[in-house]
Amino acid sequence: MPDTPDWQRYLPGSERYALSDLGELAARLGSPLRFDRRGEVLWYDQFDHGLAPWTSASFGTGGSVAISTTDTFMSANAALLTAGSSSLRAADLSKSIQQASLGKWGFEVAVAFLSDWDYFEIVITIRDGVDFYVATVRLSLTDNELQYSDSSGVFQKVADLLDLTTSPPTYQMLKLVFDLSTPEYSHIRLGPTEYSLSGIAMKKTSGSDKAQFWARIRLKGRAGENDTAQVGHVIFTGNEP
Repeated sequence: MPDTPDWQRYLPGSERYALSDLGELAARLGSPLRFDRRGEVLWYDQFDHGLAPWTSASFGTGGSVAISTTDTFMSANAALLTAGSSSLRAADLSKSIQQASLGKWGFEVAVAFLSDWDYFEIVITIRDGVDFYVATVRLSLTDNELQYSDSSGVFQKVADLLDLTTSPPTYQMLKLVFDLSTPEYSHIRLGPTEYSLSGIAMKKTSGSDKAQFWARIRLKGRAGENDTAQVGHVIFTGNEP
């Protein structure tokens, strides 16, 4: 992409062997317009292998998590989240990732909304064997806000929510970058806009007896509705600048 720094070439290769160019990423992930080029791609999924790499769950009547072949993103498949219409009214995808080096990590999701919804959120839980820390970024249609969860677990406004088109469904890029060594937020990116959360601490709870890195994607629906959204890709990055 013209006039855009090739971030990958100048980063130290702490997690993998550095590439001489971005040819491998271009072949695997498609156009660089479709993802944030900063950081090293450590793991990604476009649901070509279905839901096998994930733990899925749904809550409430009519809730489900399934593979869709309609209105997909960069591959033939997408993960279709259908929130239940009662009880917790949610649909989840979650995955445990082996924690690697300390430093800044990224968690990026491409999501398209097929209906209105209550909120959509991405959550990182870090357990270090003593305590665990939680970082949450939320797209709240109910509040019409982009939000994050502060150190007390209270959601704070970052910005007014963009018009996230549901017809036709348009994939939005939501990325959370966080620092494992602190642990603190770094920034959020929604579409082309980046919001700094530098120095803001994650919520901390004592009592963890294992080291674990856990990621979750949740769609929360409205009461009495089976709201839907599709996830087109998920990318985890390390060594974020």
